[in-house]
Amino acid sequence: MGKVILTGMGVAAEGANVWPATLPTAPLMEGNSESAPNTIIRTAMEVGPPKLRQRSTAGYYTQAYNFHMSKEQLDTLISFYITTCEGGALDFEFTHPRLATTQNFRFVSPPSWNKITATIYRVAINLEMLP
Repeated sequence: MGKVILTGMGVAAEGANVWPATLPTAPLMEGNSESAPNTIIRTAMEVGPPKLRQRSTAGYYTQAYNFHMSKEQLDTLISFYITTCEGGALDFEFTHPRLATTQNFRFVSPPSWNKITATIYRVAINLEMLP
């Protein structure tokens, strides 16, 4: 068994990427969404409705979250995305806001943000929760 590292976000296996403890874990209430996995494949037929079958049982949930962050937190998020997660190529552990359990996620797209006050940014992230 690999070495276990205690983090501010829970327990992670050695080498696992973990959402930085200095970043918020509770998203804003407004503007968030979560979608169930799509595990169905459709096949068009020459006649009649398409046939449907389950492609797999292990789908992923897509999620969109909004956070308020300071400039320092936004800088941490950008560094985490670009360096730690290699531009979104690597997954990371994050506490799921609805389930309150640590899950593996990856970025679907780069984070985006806009400045809403002199010191606060509204940050949007799109994630996939891995099976």
